[in-house]
Amino acid sequence: LNEPEAKASMIWIIGEYAERIVDAGDRLEHFIDSFEEEGAMVQLQLLTSTVKLFLKKPDKAKGLVQKVLNLATEASDNPDLRDRGYVYWRLLSTDPTAARKVVLAERPVISSETFSLPPDYLTSLLENLSSLASVYHRPPDEFVRGSRKVVFMPYEEQEDADSDGDSSDSSDEDSEDENESSEEESSEEDNKKKRKTKGKPQKQEAPKRKAQPQPTQQAPKQPPQQQPDLLGDLLGMGPSNPAPQPTAGGGNGGGGGLDDLFGGAFGGDSGGGAAQQQQQYNGPPLNTAFDSNKGQGLEMNIGFQRKGTKPTMIVQCANRGNDTVTRIDIKFNKNYLGIQPTQTVPLNGNVGPGQTQTVDLTLQLSQEPTPKNPLDLTVQMAARSMRVNAAKPPVTMFAVQIPVEIFFDNTHNATLTERNAFLGEWRSIPNTDDQSQTVKQCKNTDISVVKGLFSQNACSFVADRQIPNRGVSLYFATTLKNVPVLLEISLANNGACRVVVKSKNKYISYVSCQTAIKLVNQ
Repeated sequence: LNEPEAKASMIWIIGEYAERIVDAGDRLEHFIDSFEEEGAMVQLQLLTSTVKLFLKKPDKAKGLVQKVLNLATEASDNPDLRDRGYVYWRLLSTDPTAARKVVLAERPVISSETFSLPPDYLTSLLENLSSLASVYHRPPDEFVRGSRKVVFMPYEEQEDADSDGDSSDSSDEDSEDENESSEEESSEEDNKKKRKTKGKPQKQEAPKRKAQPQPTQQAPKQPPQQQPDLLGDLLGMGPSNPAPQPTAGGGNGGGGGLDDLFGGAFGGDSGGGAAQQQQQYNGPPLNTAFDSNKGQGLEMNIGFQRKGTKPTMIVQCANRGNDTVTRIDIKFNKNYLGIQPTQTVPLNGNVGPGQTQTVDLTLQLSQEPTPKNPLDLTVQMAARSMRVNAAKPPVTMFAVQIPVEIFFDNTHNATLTERNAFLGEWRSIPNTDDQSQTVKQCKNTDISVVKGLFSQNACSFVADRQIPNRGVSLYFATTLKNVPVLLEISLANNGACRVVVKSKNKYISYVSCQTAIKLVNQ
């Protein structure tokens, strides 16, 4: 089995008849050991056969299918293999019954009806092999009106040459006769016109001169009046806004000239909507999610902030292309905290070419988290932008890091800001379930600065405890995913810092501890 085709065929047989092969798992594991060294054909077949084995023998192939899925989705650069791995993974994790119907579906029996046709019927089909009869498997007289039977004539060179010569001679004679007749007709018409125009020269010329300027005056007026309405009706966008339509007055009015249309894209119009929105934005720094090349004309910058009691993703959309963006949808993949958007991107109308909009998209923790250790704040996303002239909206994949602190909530009823309640909860959680980390050289050792940092990130100060000749411990309370979180920040006189976090959810404690370390070292 040195050829990839032979290996793939052998692996297919093992997966297809796994219930009949006693050591099917061992045979597949032999190939899986060299998974990364195999070609794409063998890897794809290994993935499918292992999933088949798992669906037929789940007790014996659980570890094997987990290993193959990890290799296909994490260790491979082949997009086909990764996509198939993700499809299988989600089918198995969400609905094994549906996975069984898809992967183990019954295939139709391969059969041929060629020799089941009557001989006369088959002969008539073969005579029309190069026509639609071979597609419909029916003779022409059954689906074409006035059809003619195909008759194959014998080929003779001399007769064809003679016929060609006769046809050429006849065609030359016909063309000469036609030229002579056309010349005679044209001369007779010219004589008639001259006779008619001798007595009335002015009356015949006057209407011709008046009829010529009328179409030239109406021609430029029709396109600007009809084009916007036709576009609005065809695209179903309703009446178009009057501002972006070009006017005859230039750029001194309230919008509309070529300066307004192209100013946002080339920086020539200081009063355009895009420039005003960029000047008004004064929030947290934005990071580029993807540029206009990757986004097919759409550029997106993203930042995060907690506004009031709502965790918010700030989305800045810049249209660098020539098509108008009407809507943007953003989907989140499974992530470390179960973060999802509450709605589509709330654009303030369409984003025209050269325009920029900055809007707030509220986030929520509506899904179960996917624990990651070490903690990875990266969230994979997909942005789909609806365009006016695009038949299929482009989808752009990207990934950004979402900070945990924007989801801290000290206004929740479960937040233990009262000292006795805080102390009782702290003692009820054993020390073996807490999360702690020490930093030898902490950037922020000032008590007031640390209090301000945690207060700004929705962590309520509860109490402090002075440790003579050693330092101070600060206690804060907040909630994360409706779970009370208790924090102890100990600042030593030698510049060291120790963070201890307790909650009844160990993963929440771990995430909060990593976030607290980050805040102290800002």
